[in-house]
Amino acid sequence: MSPGTTKITKKSVLRDELKDVFLTAPYFVTKPRTRNYEDYTNFFRWNTPKTQIEYALLKLLELEKYDCSDKFIEYWFQHQLPGQSLEPHCDYNHIIRSRSPGSKGDWLHSYPKELVMSPITIGCYLKIGNTTGGELCISDKDWFDVADPLVYSEDDLQKIKKCPYETYMPRDNDIIYFEGSKYFHWINPVIEGERKSMMINFWPLDLGILEE
Repeated sequence: MSPGTTKITKKSVLRDELKDVFLTAPYFVTKPRTRNYEDYTNFFRWNTPKTQIEYALLKLLELEKYDCSDKFIEYWFQHQLPGQSLEPHCDYNHIIRSRSPGSKGDWLHSYPKELVMSPITIGCYLKIGNTTGGELCISDKDWFDVADPLVYSEDDLQKIKKCPYETYMPRDNDIIYFEGSKYFHWINPVIEGERKSMMINFWPLDLGILEE
């Protein structure tokens, strides 16, 4: 961990009744799951929830006193089993990213940051139990220092991991806030057990995420 610093700006506790709703997400209960981005990423307007999960998410944000008015809310789920991990990355809006599929991402540096970056990422930990491994790591390195923030070689990933970083081992019902769009972060390999979580980002309404 970086001495004397933390990138986690707030911690809270998730209510059991909300956690139970989030664990009913198709991503957790439908087999087989795929790694297709669209299969586990969801967007909705703050004022038009459509599913039980989205109503529960709004209740969570109300309890957290997080103002999500005039925002698109993005939420997605993660499930790591033994041997699975997540490589260093930053959370950019994938709609913008997909506008130039296969191209380099250096153009992101000149794009309006409020459209590319969520002001905060909220992580909700739904099932951790006695899992070993699976720590969340948040680097001191941010994407402004990277020429192409969308394309990383193995060498790039290793260089990021060698920079100072914070390690956080979540527990059941933890809620944490960090700048996931700014700082590179990753999940260490799960050694034993399993790790289920839900992540949340926020985007301006003029982003054009949803077609009317």
